[in-house]
Amino acid sequence: MALWIMLAAAILVRAYLPILRGRKDSPVAQTLVREVGVRPSGPGGRWLRRDRLWAALASLLTGAACFAAAALAFEWSSRLPNLSTGNYVVTGVGFVLALLAVVAALATLVHLGGAVVAPGKIDG
Repeated sequence: MALWIMLAAAILVRAYLPILRGRKDSPVAQTLVREVGVRPSGPGGRWLRRDRLWAALASLLTGAACFAAAALAFEWSSRLPNLSTGNYVVTGVGFVLALLAVVAALATLVHLGGAVVAPGKIDG
């Protein structure tokens, strides 16, 4: 049942997102479609080498923070009694944080690879 609810929510968001992007005056639309992170600084929204390197640094710092938080969560879970609810919850949080650290590390590699082929400057 939960799978169908998540699937319906994903379809609803996918269908409703273009409508929200068209309505720039609504605070709800501004909140839902706001993008965070490094913005491209090249002409026409192109990514320059400097943008890719800043994005790689941001991903690296995010991955390091997630890895540190996962290590702390695993350390904390080892101090809780085995087979307790707290142990399960903290171990699950640590596992999710470790997965997020891996995803951030992969994003770092993608941005570093993009920095190799991105233009340094665009004249014009």
